[in-house]
Amino acid sequence: MAWITTDQKTSSKIFSVRIRTCTTAAVTDSRKNNDWPTDEKAGPYVLNPCDHDMAAHIRFDAATGRMEPRSSNGQHMEELLQLNDPASVEYRLGALTIIRVLESELRSQQELLRALEKKRASGQISQEDYAEAHDIAVQEIEGLRRTVQAQSGTLPLPPLRKGRGSIQLLPD
Repeated sequence: MAWITTDQKTSSKIFSVRIRTCTTAAVTDSRKNNDWPTDEKAGPYVLNPCDHDMAAHIRFDAATGRMEPRSSNGQHMEELLQLNDPASVEYRLGALTIIRVLESELRSQQELLRALEKKRASGQISQEDYAEAHDIAVQEIEGLRRTVQAQSGTLPLPPLRKGRGSIQLLPD
């Protein structure tokens, strides 16, 4: 799913697109409805990822884009939450394609940087031209790395703020 918003405060249109998986909290909650265990021994139920090892119950198959159940609870979640509906599978495969394309571009930029360093070492370009091109290439590479991390879910979370205004949220 994608949400497109326009910033009304500027004269030019600014679009921010946030792409989320089809199993975001809102979609999952609407599909889950009131299916919440009152007695976990009564049968399969939707697992809480904070309390359970999800890999023991369901796993992602990158070749097919499908979520593969590994237990009765995993089967229950796959069916109830419609984890393998065509739109979800297509989204996952598309996300993997985007990551592959970004990684390919990242490798290309790294190769260009190595070629630039060889030209500097052999005297084919000046130190000034090298420095300018190097800075641009490094910025591009770092941007691509962050984008790959963001798309793959490996981008480290920012540190928690210690406070908000005059309210201390975390001890020093």
